[in-house]
Amino acid sequence: MERNRRVVIAKKYVERLEARLAKLESTLRLHDPVSDSLSREDLAEYDDLDCDSLSDTGDLRGNDNLISTENEPNQGSAATSSDDEAESNGDDETDTIRDLLPLTEHIQEGEYPPLARITSKLGEFARNVGAEIHRMRAHEDQGPYRSRVFAKLPMRPQFDSLVEPVVAELQQHGIIITHESLLQRLDQQYLAGTDSCVDDPSRWTILNSLFAAAMLHRTTNESLTHISQTAWSYFKNAFSIFPQLITRGRDVSACEALLAMTAFMQRTADTQITLQLSAAAGRLIQTLGLHRREFYRSLDVPTAQRHQRVFWATYVLEVEMMDKYGCGSGLAHGETPVELPLVCSSSSCAAPETCKCSRLLRWRSELAIIQRRIHDKLNPEMLVYLDIDELQRVARSINEQLLAWKECLPEDMLIETDHHGNTAMAVLFYSFHNSVIRVYMALIHLRAPDHSIGACRAPQTNSMAQKARDACTASARAMITIARNLASEPFYQQWETLCYPLSAVFMLFLAILEDPRSATAQADVGRIGDFVGFLECLGRDGCDVNRLLSGCRKLHDIASFARSAVQEAGHVQDTETIVMLAQLEVTRQKLSSIKDWLQLALGFMSNLPMLREEAEATFSDILGGDVPEGVYGRFVPDLFKSHTNNFAFNA
Repeated sequence: MERNRRVVIAKKYVERLEARLAKLESTLRLHDPVSDSLSREDLAEYDDLDCDSLSDTGDLRGNDNLISTENEPNQGSAATSSDDEAESNGDDETDTIRDLLPLTEHIQEGEYPPLARITSKLGEFARNVGAEIHRMRAHEDQGPYRSRVFAKLPMRPQFDSLVEPVVAELQQHGIIITHESLLQRLDQQYLAGTDSCVDDPSRWTILNSLFAAAMLHRTTNESLTHISQTAWSYFKNAFSIFPQLITRGRDVSACEALLAMTAFMQRTADTQITLQLSAAAGRLIQTLGLHRREFYRSLDVPTAQRHQRVFWATYVLEVEMMDKYGCGSGLAHGETPVELPLVCSSSSCAAPETCKCSRLLRWRSELAIIQRRIHDKLNPEMLVYLDIDELQRVARSINEQLLAWKECLPEDMLIETDHHGNTAMAVLFYSFHNSVIRVYMALIHLRAPDHSIGACRAPQTNSMAQKARDACTASARAMITIARNLASEPFYQQWETLCYPLSAVFMLFLAILEDPRSATAQADVGRIGDFVGFLECLGRDGCDVNRLLSGCRKLHDIASFARSAVQEAGHVQDTETIVMLAQLEVTRQKLSSIKDWLQLALGFMSNLPMLREEAEATFSDILGGDVPEGVYGRFVPDLFKSHTNNFAFNA
């Protein structure tokens, strides 16, 4: 009976020991090892477990696995734990552990499991856990995250002279950061210090983003390479605040800061960062509630207008990301209840240029609403549910909306764009023509009609598809014309717009391959040549367009060859010509399946893997099968690759 009693007591002791170890494991799982959540009492209890109470189990020594009793003076430590029951029964447990029979005797009697082995393993585990806790504490950093300052802001006069004259030009979709708000932020920042990023993170982000953009905007094309890394140092000042903005941003200034960073990154080829910044801005808009009409009811008029401008700028940005890269949008979904941004009346304008910039956001917002409808109603997933008649009706309705939008623009804006437009106006009309192309591309790529009605509908479908192709090529020609009028704009501003005329070159290239004998084929070869001439002009001005120019020259030469080969079709063709024509037929078939020309162009001018792979596969027979090294498209200059400007992360 006495022996059975000791065995029962020993089992209870092991169960309590297991419970304490489970508590320790739970604490380690639930608490950050670098936090202060473990109380002094808990730590003392665990230390007792490690050093004293576990010594009751003894060490297994010798071949006969006997339990040593040399640690008897330390056995009281286990009994002094916070567990009252363990304290009351401590003496019995100690005696039981000390008097356990050798393991060999337990095995001979068939008892399983041996308590000595269990307690030894548990003790070893507890000691290891305790040692690991001490190791973690020795190497932990319990401080908060820290933002790094890569470069101090310059003296106030230098900042003012560089940024103030171009603050409107740096905001290509419309004024978000007004001249007055810029001056107010500057006053506050220079009172706080040229490296103060703590008291107002949003202000610090906005000023550094604008200063970085202004440096590149106002630098000559020849000097961009030399000043680029310095400008990026100021942008890194801003980007180091990014985690704080998305986790602690609780007002409209945080949205303005994210938009300022996005504006800088849009003029680079690092599309992945651009998409992350724009998505963060859209999510913060939703978090604050700026997409709800009720949000504005309690605000005074100036404050409400500021918030509306920020909402619509973010809306336009999300639609642009959707248009360019096919990324989904959280804001641009369904009809928005927020009123469009106001424009100043002609009688209240301080200057025509100021009025033009304020109207730009309104025009861009109205166009973005139509662009969003195109994605909702004419995306490839929706087209399979529309018959030909319904598709024609939807396409006709949206095209009428686009034309009505254009007709509402002031006549002077249309004239300016035709002759000497700036980058912001060019982007506005690039977006318009790309939207027209997107509408008609839906008609070109109709799903196959039902066999029962296919015979009677085939002539109608072919005629509709041909008209759609003509409309697409007309918009493509217009985009190349717009590009030719921008030769005097800073290269930093122009880079992000070059994807539009490049997509136009691809469309005209296909039109020439489809029908080299057409009345417009020779003129289209000439328009591709016009874009090549535009790039050559940029190159002479010090712009790094060598890779893009080389690719477009090759397309121009091949288009000229295709045109001349048809004219000489009656003559005997040599082997080289026959092989070349066969390669062109393969390329023509690939291009015929393209549904989004802008995304095809961006595959060569961004760092999105999916777009890059599709672009390389499409033109592999012309540009070569070897994919360029790195993560960027083959036409991207080193200047616009973020990692070449030390925007990178050390291992």
